[in-house]
Amino acid sequence: MLISIFKNIKSKPRVLFVIDGLGALFSAFFIGFVLVKFQPFIGLSKTTLVFLAVFPSILFVYNVYCYFRTPIKVLAFLRVIAF
Repeated sequence: MLISIFKNIKSKPRVLFVIDGLGALFSAFFIGFVLVKFQPFIGLSKTTLVFLAVFPSILFVYNVYCYFRTPIKVLAFLRVIAF
């Protein structure tokens, strides 16, 4: 099963942007909404948590842009994410 996933990614490299975008959306949601509810236990202010949620939100928007852009140079766009 794992081999078929890697073959799918190799044949359709744009899928990497979907996977990374979902991870960024997941992170933004948990930092910006869930952790804000548990703010007294964490010790960070709500403003700080919302500020930290901005970064994965930007990555999510970038991944959506990269996925729908055609023609796409996957390696160049992945380098931006890796930086």
